[in-house]
Amino acid sequence: MYYFIVNKSSGSGHGATVWEQVKKVLDAKDVQYQFFVTKKRNHASALASEICAMADSDIRMVVLGGDGTINEVLNGITDFSRIRFGVIPVGSANDFVTGAKLEKNPMKALDRILAGKGDKHFDLGEVKFANGKRRIFGISAGVGIDAIVCKKALTSKLKDFLNKIGLGSLTYVLLTIASLFQMEQVPMTIRMTTKKGSLVKEIPSAIFVAGMNVPIEGGGVPMAPHASCHDGYLTSCCAYGFNKFNGLLALLKVTSGKHEHADGFLVEDFYTMEITCKKPMVVHTDGEYGGEHTKVTFQVIPHALRML
Repeated sequence: MYYFIVNKSSGSGHGATVWEQVKKVLDAKDVQYQFFVTKKRNHASALASEICAMADSDIRMVVLGGDGTINEVLNGITDFSRIRFGVIPVGSANDFVTGAKLEKNPMKALDRILAGKGDKHFDLGEVKFANGKRRIFGISAGVGIDAIVCKKALTSKLKDFLNKIGLGSLTYVLLTIASLFQMEQVPMTIRMTTKKGSLVKEIPSAIFVAGMNVPIEGGGVPMAPHASCHDGYLTSCCAYGFNKFNGLLALLKVTSGKHEHADGFLVEDFYTMEITCKKPMVVHTDGEYGGEHTKVTFQVIPHALRML
């Protein structure tokens, strides 16, 4: 059975239009399905948990929405081994499907999902907080300015305006530029377990550090150009030592994907990465605000997700 979790508000309301198109195709093909419409923030997580509790040996869970809705659903799934997962993207950025090299056209995505066997395995990431709480992510998690930008984007009128004219992916770049001149650099210690062994790095003035499951975040910014959601690793992207003025240069290097071996950046594949900050910093998971913390750990969950 196909179970659709539908966010009609995604893409500044584009989700409602796409869902009507999807329903017509499903009905015309006599596909057996149920659908659930999100009504409020975090409702998608509750719906995913509800679906996981159903007595069905063939749960094909499909999200119609943007990256935020996908993240909510991933965090509501209680048993990934029972789920085959699909995405019909209608968000402003759609970094999950772009980064995972899935179909970006909603109707072509539906065709792929209906024909899929669920035999493609994708890695996921997980954030562990000092208070014991955990959060799953499919795209990335981050500490610092990228998390601050994600927090701003959640309530940004600029994002709504750019979505309406088809330029929603620019939201994150523009908010980052504005935030660069207000940023605070914080000392931190990074401890990684990597395929080369253990790595400890003291960062005296960090702008941000991200754990990437796919190459991009923030509307297509190539934070970790070689990252892959199939290799059993996450990839770090840390920027440090830039001031408010040459911070724009750092941004240009990142957006052009020319920062992997540049001074002031740490780009490294890892299994786990523990970040300890001198003062609380904003944390995000897939662009969703995760509070302010002094210690977090990012780790990979290899081959956790079976994709349609």
